[in-house]
Amino acid sequence: MLSCVLLLVGLWSAGMAHAGVTYRFGGGAIAGCSLSGDGGRYRTGPDLDLPGAAYINDAEPGNAFDVLTQLNTIPAQNDVIVIDNRAPEDVYGKTNTATVRTVSAPPNPALGTGRIELNGDMQVHQGYDGARFVVVPAMRQIVT
Repeated sequence: MLSCVLLLVGLWSAGMAHAGVTYRFGGGAIAGCSLSGDGGRYRTGPDLDLPGAAYINDAEPGNAFDVLTQLNTIPAQNDVIVIDNRAPEDVYGKTNTATVRTVSAPPNPALGTGRIELNGDMQVHQGYDGARFVVVPAMRQIVT
């Protein structure tokens, strides 16, 4: 089952999505759709009891984070990580996205179910504390 990250309103929908569909609203507004494959929760800060945690948050950029939930599909190299999607320009302008470099186990299993390393730094929008991410497979494109 595919999910759709609505780019107009910044919501994550667990419903089915179909590539090539254009959502049109009154006033000429158009919503794009980025088809996602999986997602979960990520670490937002250091673990005071366990050294070596990887995290990203709204205070400082990071290039890796520990995954705290079980993923159904392991992200592949160059898949896109999307966090806190508020508006279409976020994804199109890549202000809230980064690509996956590698996925591995964290150095200590107590830190999470996996560790995602990114191809560069990513910083979460100021004030976002949802700690949720979505994976958009590299083979899928944003559709409008």
